[in-house]
Amino acid sequence: MKFGHPIWQRCLSLSPWALAGTSLGCAYVAPWNALSAVLTITAALVLATIYIRENRPGYWGPFVFGVGVNVTNAYWFPMVVEKFSGYSSPVCMLIVLLYVGLMSLQFVAMNWLYLRLHRGIFRNLLLSLPSAWFVLELFFPRMFPWLLANPIIGTPLAQTADLFGTQFTGWILLWLSSMTVAVAYHWRTNPPAYLPSLRLSVSIAGSLAALILIYAGIREHQLQQAIVSAEPLRIAMVQGNLDPIRDFIDHRIRVNVEKYRVFSRDVVHRTQPDLLIWPESSVGFDYLDGERYIERGGTKDPIPGLRVPIIFGGQTRVPRSEAGGDRFYNSAYLMHASGELEGPYRKQVLFPFSEKFPMGDVFPSLPTLFGRNYRLLSGPDEKPLELKLADGRSVKIVAGICYEDLWPDVYASMIRKHGGDLILALSNDNWFMRSAASRQHHLMAAWRAIETRRYLLRATNNGLTAVVDPLGRTVDWIEPFKHGALMSNKVRLLQANTLFVHVGQRPAQGAALIVIAFALFWREPYRKPARITP
Repeated sequence: MKFGHPIWQRCLSLSPWALAGTSLGCAYVAPWNALSAVLTITAALVLATIYIRENRPGYWGPFVFGVGVNVTNAYWFPMVVEKFSGYSSPVCMLIVLLYVGLMSLQFVAMNWLYLRLHRGIFRNLLLSLPSAWFVLELFFPRMFPWLLANPIIGTPLAQTADLFGTQFTGWILLWLSSMTVAVAYHWRTNPPAYLPSLRLSVSIAGSLAALILIYAGIREHQLQQAIVSAEPLRIAMVQGNLDPIRDFIDHRIRVNVEKYRVFSRDVVHRTQPDLLIWPESSVGFDYLDGERYIERGGTKDPIPGLRVPIIFGGQTRVPRSEAGGDRFYNSAYLMHASGELEGPYRKQVLFPFSEKFPMGDVFPSLPTLFGRNYRLLSGPDEKPLELKLADGRSVKIVAGICYEDLWPDVYASMIRKHGGDLILALSNDNWFMRSAASRQHHLMAAWRAIETRRYLLRATNNGLTAVVDPLGRTVDWIEPFKHGALMSNKVRLLQANTLFVHVGQRPAQGAALIVIAFALFWREPYRKPARITP
């Protein structure tokens, strides 16, 4: 086949899309370093260049871009599906291909919206691409909510997330990239006619960059002062590193709990923390709905002999009713030294398939057909766990479980309604084995600390157990895939006010709906052709 063949030409035309998608996907594989930020910015610049060059691209390019993103950043997905689904390799491969194809449709839909927006002020100010991307990040249904801005958490631009959320930060990144490419195009002899002028492009790009640096500097100065003057809290978190196949079975419940007890006794006796934290599903005992006290030294006491408050992941059982068998909540409990139980916090956002089968409420028999008889309930309007310290202080801890720390409004809405001094995530990522998924989870979760400007505590079974400060920096951690205990004295109690906590995602969603309305209903005014006089 000759290089001039149409198939080769099509492959060459799609190669920039593949480059941009693979670059963005690789940024998630090795997060938290300068390379991941460089790869993300490179992807944004290449994408902006493609759209400015092609003006009205087709749909195969965005689909190839999506395949590049999803195949790279979720490289671990095939082995997880094969190991835990019990299906044969061909069936697992079909599931993976279906997942990649469906998730890539996000960028096809983004391209459709771009084409509808690419007129008027959106075209003249290069707002079409960032706005279309912004809308799809908000509304496209995804199992794992990858966001463009996630890998740039170490840059000044990340500090804008406390305004309107992480999607807003991604919108700024794409607009700044588009304007930067426009400036570069003006150095050519024949830039596209619709591009803003060189002066306007430079003005917008320069102003955006300056405002970002100024805002980031102001917020960092304010938060550093608040951290210095805030009350400290000594935290100990245990990471058990249990095996997902061998250890999470009924007859090993007491063995698992004893493993956590051993590490807990050591860290408590050495450091005398204010609070001990175990991760999701660390205690395999059922606690009845409404149970308010645990007998110290009894069978359900997670830490007999230790007089320290503890937050642990457990299960709340709702007894059998006329409607069917027992129901359960995936829960987080706070047990005071006296044995008094606070909470529980009951998980609100259930994980698809493993905790909640799609359409299972509409078709109750559907989960049973696929062998999913275990029924979890979603928590109603939940409240923070209130820790009472020995010195009389009261600390409101806003909890989340599993991948709830990927969804911004889970924490922001609770803080807005009930207040909060800390945010906490209990997770069990050992299903993803020794892959980058646990670090990716932590990377996406760390944005909740910036949005709320509070310390984030992440207690996990196998990593990454860590403390994230209100600037999004991971200041204490245990290496993943190891067992042990993390003692941190870097946690501070903050009640900072952020615009995102006050308004949540409502302004962003409102702006996105306006963009959609513009794309669907706005028509450029008809201009009567000029009359030519002889």
